[in-house]
Parts: sequence; C-alpha cells; structure tokens
Amino acid sequence: MIWRYVAATWRAKLSLAGETNTPEAILRVARAQAVPVLKLDLDGKQLHTLDWMRRRLDRANRVLKAWLVEESPSGRGWHQWVIVYPHPTSALEMVALQLLLGSDPLREAYNINRARAVDFSGHVPDWWRARWNVFYRRAT
Repeated sequence: MIWRYVAATWRAKLSLAGETNTPEAILRVARAQAVPVLKLDLDGKQLHTLDWMRRRLDRANRVLKAWLVEESPSGRGWHQWVIVYPHPTSALEMVALQLLLGSDPLREAYNINRARAVDFSGHVPDWWRARWNVFYRRAT
C-alpha cells in the first residue's frame, strides 16, 4: 500500500497520536477517531490524478484529506482508501461519494442495499454496521 496524498492536517493528527506517516497508521488513526473512510474499487490500470480527485470532490463540497492506493488482489485494478472533509454523515452518502470518485458501479449497487439497511433499519447488528463497506478478495 502506498499513499498518494496526505494533507497537513492529517500529518498533524498522526504526530499527535504518536504515529509515523505510513498508510497503515493513517487508517489506524481514522479508525480510532471514528473517521469514515471511503473505499473505492477501480477496475483497469489507469489511476485518477490528484487534480481529478480534487475537482470531483469540489463538486460535492468536500476536501481531500488522505488518499491511499494498493493494487487489487486480482492485479486488474486498484483498491483505494479516501478520507474527505467534511466527513460523510451516513452510509448512503458514503456510497454516493464512492460513485462520484469512480468506484465500480456494481460494487456500489450492492453497497446501496447494505447502506440503506445501516441507515434506516434499527435491526442491523453493530458487527454488520462496522463492516457493510468492505473490499472482497478472491477465494483461493
């Protein structure tokens, strides 16, 4: 996993948490501070540019704070973790932002159903509430 971009505010958060500036530390701090992390599944070899990401987020009145990338297990695309501000306040908002940033539309179609249940059903266990937006790996 590599980081493509980390804003100064997130570098400061890492420092305050006693963490180094690594992708894993960014995700640890985000999890510890309950910051929502967008997960993008992009098919194909072409990665978007930093400028493209910023322009897309600007349309949704969001600012890019961190962008982490790793090659997907299939080797035919990319898994990306994105932190934006202001943070999304619902699971459906996360799905919308993931679509805006180019995530696989079929993945997000399944996510819509799970996000709707998380946002509007009082019967979703906490375990599933924390795991509705996941990357899937190929079975071996």
